[in-house]
Amino acid sequence: MNDAVANTTRYPLSLRPLAAAIMVGIPLAGLALVATQFSPVGRELFDRYLAHPLEHVELALFCCGLGVFIVKLWSLRAEWAALERSDWLPANKGIPATPRDAGAWARQVASGDHADTWLARRYVNALDHVERRRGAAGLDEQLRTLADADAMVLEGSAALTRFITWAIPILGFLGTVLGITGAISGVTPEKLEASLSTVTDGLALAFDATAVALALTMVLMFTASMVERAETRVLEEVDSRLERDLPPRFETVESAGGESAAAAAHIARAVAEAMGRQAMDMANSLANAVAHAVRGAVGEMAGRIEALDRAAAIRAEETRQGMDRSTANLHQILQTQQVALTQWGEQVSRQMVAPVQALDRVHEGLGEVGRLQALLAQNLTALSQGNALEEVLHQLAGATHLLAGKASRLRDTAGVEPGHGLSGPRVHAATRIHD
Repeated sequence: MNDAVANTTRYPLSLRPLAAAIMVGIPLAGLALVATQFSPVGRELFDRYLAHPLEHVELALFCCGLGVFIVKLWSLRAEWAALERSDWLPANKGIPATPRDAGAWARQVASGDHADTWLARRYVNALDHVERRRGAAGLDEQLRTLADADAMVLEGSAALTRFITWAIPILGFLGTVLGITGAISGVTPEKLEASLSTVTDGLALAFDATAVALALTMVLMFTASMVERAETRVLEEVDSRLERDLPPRFETVESAGGESAAAAAHIARAVAEAMGRQAMDMANSLANAVAHAVRGAVGEMAGRIEALDRAAAIRAEETRQGMDRSTANLHQILQTQQVALTQWGEQVSRQMVAPVQALDRVHEGLGEVGRLQALLAQNLTALSQGNALEEVLHQLAGATHLLAGKASRLRDTAGVEPGHGLSGPRVHAATRIHD
């Protein structure tokens, strides 16, 4: 095999998914993990949905798959640029080309621009076939073989992204199973009675791993669908371009060697199809086994959750019965306390009757004292009036004595005998008043 053909075996980065995932996906994953750890935006969202280590692995696998798709999309720009070129081969002048011309054209295409595109590799392989076979015998069959080979290479380049798309949901289910196991492994009736929210919060966080995995898988599947459609369209354009450019340039005289080559190509295509079907069967078997394992894990998880629900229901019923018994005991205690309070109130009432009666008697005594005070005041008033009368009598007596003295002096002066005249009766009257 010459240098031009050897160059076609070095596929570009877009057809080496593992290298693309390492060179582009891993740096992208590191950047995404650092950004989610230190990003000031969406802090609560990242803390919730990227808390488990398996969720970090999911994000890393997602970035690896996304890196492969980014490389493929970038390479499609070169593919379409190659298809837009019309100077890959010299102009067809209607003269059949020779195998030597085919070799020169192959080397020219392999050393030119866009040599790593589908179209350039297809040109080089087809022209090398004409040069090696010394003619264009079996060229149509070779073009179909090359188309099938390119389709298989393209199909193989999507194997890593298909594995990533399959692995991310499995990791999500695994994270959910581990989270549920961690949430219910240490659950006891005492913890359930104290706080059921701790278990439900753990279950809610456990399902976040599956939610993240399904969301990332949807993005990858959508991107894979777009990339596969674009690559399939490119291959269809390459097939059409080769069918239109190469066969008209060479004489297609079939020979025994050409027939044997066509038979060998047909056998190779059949073998490749059989290998593809075997690979698909193996993939389906693996997927069925994984799905069976996942269903078993989900069933076991559902059984544990159901057992947890039954235990919680039994515990809730026991708690309700205990509360009913506590309520009945409390009601009985309240009734007993009410009877005791009633009896104590009656005793207090009976004990309060005597002080109340004593207070009534004191009140009556205070009324009697008031009446005695009023009578004493009247007596004091009367006494004060009697003292005033006595003083008046003393004054009258003094005046009487004074008048009697003056009358005696007048009698002595007038020569009237004592006991006669007007003064005598007055003196006696004054004396009676005094007495």
